[in-house]
Amino acid sequence: MNRENRTLPHGVVWRDLKTHVDQRGDLTELFRAEWHIGPAPVQWNFVRSQKNVLRGVHVHHRHDDYLIVVQNRMVLGLKDLRRDSPTHDLASMVELNGQDLSVIHIPYGVAHGFYVPSDALYFYAVSHYWDTSDELRCRWDDPELGLDWPTVSPVLSDADAMAGTLRARRRDLEACTRP
Repeated sequence: MNRENRTLPHGVVWRDLKTHVDQRGDLTELFRAEWHIGPAPVQWNFVRSQKNVLRGVHVHHRHDDYLIVVQNRMVLGLKDLRRDSPTHDLASMVELNGQDLSVIHIPYGVAHGFYVPSDALYFYAVSHYWDTSDELRCRWDDPELGLDWPTVSPVLSDADAMAGTLRARRRDLEACTRP
């Protein structure tokens, strides 16, 4: 899951962040509009996840995500569901960690799930205000996803545990039009 030779879905941007260190501590710039990583965030969220939690897999038809892990690590699963994308159906796994700060932008139409093997802290921003109607879920272990998660029995929310198939989410996503 290292970054070398990693193929990501089209439009997913992974950027290393520079930390400025001195005798007082350090400072890391998390966002600059001039980076042009994606749409400007309108909402920021802070998440504390417990060990062995998997959130997702979700896909949005409207909003983009902008994600930064600040403590411990996260395994991020991605699946490109956009029919018009040059990487349509590409599945990719990446690891983000709070030791080597980076940011990843996930455009709408790219399904994603967040797995944390140990307690973790992260921030994520969205390009449109959070709205449950923009949260399409599918089972994290659906073989059609092609995601090789490093767990067989993660802790899931009730909604994620009851999620349907990727095939059903594809139909839902295609029925939606981006405003």
